[in-house]
Amino acid sequence: MHDGRHGAGSQAFAAGVAPKVIQAMLGHSSLRMTMDTYTSIMPGLEEAAAEASVDLVAKAMEKIKKKKQDKEAKDRRDSAEQEADEDDDGGEPAAA
Repeated sequence: MHDGRHGAGSQAFAAGVAPKVIQAMLGHSSLRMTMDTYTSIMPGLEEAAAEASVDLVAKAMEKIKKKKQDKEAKDRRDSAEQEADEDDDGGEPAAA
């Protein structure tokens, strides 16, 4: 019975189930007990956590880059439209 429980806990951690959920699932009295028991036998947890963090930062940087590119493109379009309006009005700035 204990091996089955332990296996279920290990598999849940490996699958990315939240530690608090695993604590409740196994009936542990504290989260610390769950973490002490299962994180010591999961050598890939640190690497997986690091990779997830790197992925999160990379996605955030891509989002920031895209927003910047979109803003620059909009600014160029707005500038081109303003220049076209000035050319149509004989060089006078368009009324806002």
